Amino acid sequence: MSFMDWWKKYGTAHCRAAVERAGTTWAYCLHIAHKRKRPGPDLARRMVKESGDVLSLDLLLFPLSEKTVSVPKGDKD
Repeated sequence: MSFMDWWKKYGTAHCRAAVERAGTTWAYCLHIAHKRKRPGPDLARRMVKESGDVLSLDLLLFPLSEKTVSVPKGDKD
């Protein structure tokens, strides 16, 4: 699950407590939620652990955007 989806599902109070236990600030996580920043591998692992393995390590480290998943016109593969 992406950070934004996790936040929407569980709410600010729950998510804020989890990321603070993971060793980061809520302000930094707002950047992660809006895909302006990415956590380092160690922080991402701690965030996943503190979320109860709900957050996706892959999506924290390599957030998807419409640009990265679109297929160019004319490509059928």
